[in-house]
Amino acid sequence: MPLFAYLDIYSVILFIGFSFHFFDWRSGIWLVDARPIVRHIRSAHEFDRVLHKHATETGLPVIADFYSDGCGPCRMMAPIFLKVAKKHIETAVFVKVDTNQIYELSGRYGIRSLPTFLFFLDGKKVNQFSGKSFSPMNHSIRALRKHTR
Repeated sequence: MPLFAYLDIYSVILFIGFSFHFFDWRSGIWLVDARPIVRHIRSAHEFDRVLHKHATETGLPVIADFYSDGCGPCRMMAPIFLKVAKKHIETAVFVKVDTNQIYELSGRYGIRSLPTFLFFLDGKKVNQFSGKSFSPMNHSIRALRKHTR
């Protein structure tokens, strides 16, 4: 017997056995074993695994939002980042990295201000910008899409 979990009025998650299915009513598409829209990274090892997987298996670029819960501009950019992630879910992977929890990655990538957005292609950092502007994010995503086609 299927178990339904409602996300909002437009989508539903269906669990059948051990399989995970997602149906989006707006697009009318069933996704099996769908990845999250934005993945919250819990460790440096997990971040490295995500970069490696998408560099070797899917070829999708990875866009990382380095943020802190106490950062006002970070909280302002969070819904914008989610909106961009929803728009580009099939062409990029979006992750969030809490700099207070995973300070190792902040040091590795030289994060000096928040929010900072890093763009990875084939596991290598190809672009980054800091601040609460929407325009550089769109420009960087368009540039990544040209490289992945």
